[in-house]
Amino acid sequence: MTTVFTEVLVPPEIAETLAREAGGINTAVLDPFEGITDEDREAGSSYATVMRENLAALRAGLGCR
Repeated sequence: MTTVFTEVLVPPEIAETLAREAGGINTAVLDPFEGITDEDREAGSSYATVMRENLAALRAGLGCR
């Protein structure tokens, strides 16, 4: 395992502790879209953009191309 994934609606401390205890692996944040705000939408966020960001985080965290 190289990355512990968490989400924006959950405090990161649990994932950070798990990552540290597992030997200092990385953490990465995924967005389930439920937490998107009106401000995010006004800034151009959409379901598609959020899922692309999640895909980028998954690729980086799992060492994919």
